[in-house]
Amino acid sequence: MENHSRSILFLMEQMIVILVFAFCAAVCVKIISEAHIITTRNYETKNSIITAESGAECFKAFSGDAAKIAATLEGIYTGTKENALIQVYYDEEWRVCQEEKAVYIMSISSYISSDFIALRIGDISVTKKTGEELLSFTTSTRKVEGQE
Repeated sequence: MENHSRSILFLMEQMIVILVFAFCAAVCVKIISEAHIITTRNYETKNSIITAESGAECFKAFSGDAAKIAATLEGIYTGTKENALIQVYYDEEWRVCQEEKAVYIMSISSYISSDFIALRIGDISVTKKTGEELLSFTTSTRKVEGQE
């Protein structure tokens, strides 16, 4: 009988050890998955900032000329000179791609200020194709003479 009770105690001890290790493994898996989510978010944030800065620099360099901005960034330009929308599509590695393969979209909305006629405003946003906004800001530049 004494041998039987020792076997039961040994098995209970082994079960407790297995449960502790299972709990520790579950905690480690959760920590690793959270780290992956944070790393992905940081990667997207960093690249969306770089992409939006490129868009803002082009916007200022070309005084808001949507056709020149779209040509430089390899984007699609729609609208008029007064109110234009430029969209540039990026794949999962932030390379310019076709709309069908896009994961991220940079949009630059260019329009003339209603308060100051010589000022062109650019609303720049970077979003996921799912609609989640990663970054958004507004910039402005002087309208070049002769531009409509």
